[in-house]
Amino acid sequence: VFEENKIDAVIHFAGLKAVGESTRIPLTYYDNNITGTLHLMQAMEKYDCNNIVFSSSATVYGDPERVPIVEGDNKGAYRIMRSIKNRFGSTSEIAVFEMTGSGLREVANPSEMLIPMHEQGLSGTAICAMLEGNRPLLFEVQALVSSAAYGTAQRSATGFDVRRLNMLLAVLEKRAGFKLGAKDVFLNMAGGLKVADPACDLAIICAVLSSNFDFALRSDVCFAAEVGLSGEIRPVAQTDRLIMEAARLGFKKIYVSSYASLDNTPKTGIEVVRTADVPSLVRLLFR
Repeated sequence: VFEENKIDAVIHFAGLKAVGESTRIPLTYYDNNITGTLHLMQAMEKYDCNNIVFSSSATVYGDPERVPIVEGDNKGAYRIMRSIKNRFGSTSEIAVFEMTGSGLREVANPSEMLIPMHEQGLSGTAICAMLEGNRPLLFEVQALVSSAAYGTAQRSATGFDVRRLNMLLAVLEKRAGFKLGAKDVFLNMAGGLKVADPACDLAIICAVLSSNFDFALRSDVCFAAEVGLSGEIRPVAQTDRLIMEAARLGFKKIYVSSYASLDNTPKTGIEVVRTADVPSLVRLLFR
């Protein structure tokens, strides 16, 4: 058709768009709507036809209950995009974007952007290693502990569940003997991230104690473990991957649970410190 006629524009209504059928035979829909359209556009380019009208409904391959959502503080620099529901693959993958003057830009290695950019020697900070989806992610946890100015202690958390923060503070009081009931505690996740992974527990406790003692933790140390109500330090999923990511980013030491299975972890050069409970961790870090 293109060889025999001078075509100025193409109206493409050949896309399949039956929602119910698309969930039963998705490969047929991909082949027709994507592969077929690509072939058409290649032919249009070859014969210098630069205008196309395309049926937008042909790109629908199902009836999703949710769409990909963007997380993060509106005033923060970073956004995490995740899929809540995916009929054709995993929902564990995420994408991290940075808000720039020209729009959102993908961050290929978010850990390098979220680790400290300040000088060493600041108390109240600790590095957390966790999995965000399927991606190992290291970022800074910031805490500020001060005497309550108005009699009633405040608890505030940005990017973290304040109820879990209260639980961790209660564990510090009950199991480790730290009296924080009369002190304000403020917590912040660097980069405007919203975090729900229990792997952050250990870093949060260390950041709080660092601020309380006004004792700076080493910047080449990170933490990856959950804290239980009895003060035990519990392992988290894929601790070996977190260790490898920390080593790749140049960290010298990582604190994990004594109960973590590390039999298949390759030699990376990073020192892995295994600890069983909060009191023993305190003795290691703040002695």
